[in-house]
Order: sequence, then C-alpha cells, then structure tokens
Amino acid sequence: VFGARAPLGADPAGLAALVGEAEEACALIRTYLEPVILATGVLSRPQEDLSAAECLLVAKYRAVLDYAVRLQTSALLRLEGSDVSKSDVLLQGAWIALHAIRALERESADEVRELLAAVAEGPARARPK
Repeated sequence: VFGARAPLGADPAGLAALVGEAEEACALIRTYLEPVILATGVLSRPQEDLSAAECLLVAKYRAVLDYAVRLQTSALLRLEGSDVSKSDVLLQGAWIALHAIRALERESADEVRELLAAVAEGPARARPK
C-alpha cells in the first residue's frame, strides 16, 4: 500500500513524513479506490450480496480511510505536544489491517482482476444485476 512506515516523532522531519504519508493515502483513495467504489456501487448494496473481491474492495477502502485519519491525528497530537501513546497503538493497528488486506488480495488475485476488468468495461457491467 505504502512504502516504509513513517517515522513517529515530533521533529519536523517526522511530522512531514506523517503528513506526506496521509496525503499518499488520500491520493490512493481519490485516484484508485473511489472510482471503483462508485462504479461497482458496493457501498449501496447489502454486504451479503457482495462478491469476495467486492468485500475486499470495501475493506481496503475503509482501512485506507482509517489509516489516513490515524496518520493525520497522530501528526496533530504531536504538533500539540499531546500524549500519543494511544494514537500510536491505533495507527499501528491500522497499518497491520492494511497488510492483512494485501495478503487477502494476493489470495484472491483472479477475482480482483475480474472485478477491475468489469469496472474498466463500464459501471453497468461492474454492478451485478
């Protein structure tokens, strides 16, 4: 999903790394995840009606959103000089969730490719009837 985890620290380089990684997460959402989410309509359908690849898409979307929010929260708390211990634990949990989803994506690579191919053909093809 992203490169090496941003170093956690209140120094300017550490804060810049946290904010930069949050910006990368937001760009990933805007550029790649939201177009597929919108094309498939997965957020408007019952979860039990989703394919395995669509469930992974929703999980990844939510995990990247959570990661971006946690990165931004961590940076803000550091700027304030607040205690970041709880924030760091939640950030680490979000990071682990992203890696778990990557592993699941690798296991379901064929299904994910099929979903993306359907999206490439147009939103109507991507949505099951």
